[in-house]
Amino acid sequence: MPSDIALKSIFLGPQSENADWFERKVEEVLSHTFKWRQSRFPQDGRAISLQDTQQAEFIALQKKMSSALQELLHSLEGETPKFTPRYIGHMVSEISLPSLLAEFALLLHNPNNASKEAAKVGLVIERQAIEDLAKMIGFNPNLARGHFTSCGTVANFEALWRCLYWFDRKLSLALCLIDKNKKPKEDFFNLCHVSREKWLELSVQFSVQEVELNRFSILLQGPWGVPIREIIGTPFRGPILLVPGNRHYSWPKAAAVFGLGNASAWTVSLDKDGRLDVNDLKQKIEQARKEQRPILSVTSVAGTTELGEVDPIGEVQAVLEQHKNGQGLHLWHHVDAAYGGFFSCLKKSETSLLSQKILSAFEAFAKVDSITIDPHKLGYVPYACGAFLVKDEIHYQTYQVRAPYLQKETAVQAGWATTLEGSRSAAGAAAVWLTAKTLPFDSAGLGRILEKTIEAKHVFASELAQVQNINLVSPSDTNVLCFSFASKSDDIKVANNKTMNLFEKIEREPNFSVSRTTLLRSSYAKMISRLCGEWQVVDDGISDLVVIRLVLMNPFIVSKEMQIDFAKSFAQELK
Repeated sequence: MPSDIALKSIFLGPQSENADWFERKVEEVLSHTFKWRQSRFPQDGRAISLQDTQQAEFIALQKKMSSALQELLHSLEGETPKFTPRYIGHMVSEISLPSLLAEFALLLHNPNNASKEAAKVGLVIERQAIEDLAKMIGFNPNLARGHFTSCGTVANFEALWRCLYWFDRKLSLALCLIDKNKKPKEDFFNLCHVSREKWLELSVQFSVQEVELNRFSILLQGPWGVPIREIIGTPFRGPILLVPGNRHYSWPKAAAVFGLGNASAWTVSLDKDGRLDVNDLKQKIEQARKEQRPILSVTSVAGTTELGEVDPIGEVQAVLEQHKNGQGLHLWHHVDAAYGGFFSCLKKSETSLLSQKILSAFEAFAKVDSITIDPHKLGYVPYACGAFLVKDEIHYQTYQVRAPYLQKETAVQAGWATTLEGSRSAAGAAAVWLTAKTLPFDSAGLGRILEKTIEAKHVFASELAQVQNINLVSPSDTNVLCFSFASKSDDIKVANNKTMNLFEKIEREPNFSVSRTTLLRSSYAKMISRLCGEWQVVDDGISDLVVIRLVLMNPFIVSKEMQIDFAKSFAQELK
């Protein structure tokens, strides 16, 4: 097992311990950029002369810039100190040095990954960084496709955009065949879930041309331009999304943005542990079939926003494969791993602190259709950096637009034509690229840092368990730890009030930053009931549950060299 001392070189450190080295590297980046500019077209001459720099108006404007910069730096002294192990609030922490250096270097070049004309190197770096992520999650890096986004929300939107594309292709063919009396109306649901190969086979078998498909395309004609009800003979209320009760808010937002309506996002119930209930998933699929509501995608979550929990992804995939093999229904499986995706680098670890059940969920990544990951969380790169990946080029396809001033891109170097965002900085991709070059995304690289964060969760849990009236939320799958503050026999409303009062007291003190969240009864009813029983809190069967949330992702939170034991100190503050 390699020494963990080397890991300390990856971050600036709570007291800027690596400041001297980092400062030299920043100067190296600047010097390289300056020399590159000076050597590129030296025959062009200087645009800014020495005489210019000595003029009063020139000097005055530089002084104005300096003054404004000082004002900005002074104001940033009041920014939330997210670098310190005392910050255990939201899903953000210390930033790695390789990611900072790469981002800084790319900012100076300012490549726009919308087009290879504006990012000859940026797009190559992005492709290689996507391959690094694909290899980590278990996709074949030679087949996988993807790109970087500004955040996980946009990455989830990218998934839905592609689901809509393939649904529309299948819907168009189904309507065309039913309209031509080549297929019975009863086949409608099944035709909307055929494989890509079967879709192509049917198109050839019945000589369906692209122009005919486009006539029935709701994406091209608009949902009001296709007489779906008249063709299938029954009212059509549109396709649905199957999302678990622990879903991120981006999913109902996506349903609204894509014009599907809130009612299209069907909630799959959660079990008593707050994870997706596979039995309810099966029932929802059958309900969709009964109501003739085609399923755009099934979403699992790996690292929920509230509790950091991981759904039984392998079990979900097994259900979908049963429908594919037994009934020919191909259902798209998307994993929203915005927070927990990087834990997949531990799946081959023999000494992981993650349970075998959770490791099995990460093993199942290799079988799903698409994944969202946020490097700006557990990848320790700066905001804003999300990533969207699919297992092959077919799943990456979507309707493409054209612009006369940009060259046509290939699927390998996808730019503006196949991404929701137009202009995209290459800085985030470079940050991931240099991080992977420095610290590979496996159990011997980044995994060693992530193991420390799970260790920190266990240490905090042990200390908090000794504090009177602190009730820990279980299970805790990753490095997120939540708790309620309540005495035995308290009513749940009383417990919520006590927890909120405690949260507000912690907020008023400067020592620690925490966050809070609410487990909604509409989603977490079974879990709330179980927790209240374990804590001996009276459950009224109505109220939601308020908990304080600790996100223990700082790499130095259990450092033995620091003069403070953060877990003991936090527990003492609670007391």
